Amino acid sequence: TLALYDVQTRGAKKLTLPQMEDAYIPYVKFTTVNDSMMVCKLNRKQNALEIYSVNPRSGVSKLVVKEESKNYISPENIKVTFVNGNRSFIINSDRDGHNHLYMYSLTGILQKQLTKGDFDVELIAYDEDKQQIYYSAENAIRSMDLKQKETTIKSDFYDKKLLSYSPNYYIIESSDLNVSRV
Repeated sequence: TLALYDVQTRGAKKLTLPQMEDAYIPYVKFTTVNDSMMVCKLNRKQNALEIYSVNPRSGVSKLVVKEESKNYISPENIKVTFVNGNRSFIINSDRDGHNHLYMYSLTGILQKQLTKGDFDVELIAYDEDKQQIYYSAENAIRSMDLKQKETTIKSDFYDKKLLSYSPNYYIIESSDLNVSRV
């Protein structure tokens, strides 16, 4: 069950989504376009994901993306990032065997696969002003504009964890046998 609370009227409204057997909602994100929000439902087996566009005023929902995996969809990787002035969104998917970035229209039409290769990627941030996405792949931090021109920003951070990233700064945690955690 998903409910919205209206601060002005001090009332709650239940939103109903189509039934998915034994499912939960790991992610919700509002957009500024058309009074809508994206609601992600994942089944308990964690191998089927449905992303809905929901109008919070009317309660009407529409399935925009359905992902299925033979093995597993990690709840930690479920994230909707709005781009192009909230006209499109990016999600991670391992549909080609590796975790890559895919861009969709708000109506659920696949616009393009942004990253490709025999490696996994993790979306870190999006800079709306520069129309740049920032992600990690193959032990490097990379940026890409939405036309898919790619730049490596920082490389060689094997066994290091990216803690935070913005277009101007990043924080990396690392340690090994000879160096304590920094």
